[in-house]
Amino acid sequence: MKLKTDINVQEFLSAVKKCVSDVYLNTAEGDHMNLKSALSQIVFAAAADKLETLELTVEYEPLDYNLMQPYIEE
Repeated sequence: MKLKTDINVQEFLSAVKKCVSDVYLNTAEGDHMNLKSALSQIVFAAAADKLETLELTVEYEPLDYNLMQPYIEE
């Protein structure tokens, strides 16, 4: 699912921490980062001011849909 560009980064990462399974952020260039990793969270937070220009998708388990739904475009 495509990540919205107007999200609150802190709230999004807080939701990721609450997810039962891993949450992956994928870039158009083929990068695949596990957002449960502190290093991946730092990289994502550093790039967050450029969300409008980045094509990012998020992978998660259906069990975590309710937590991720506010942050994805369907």
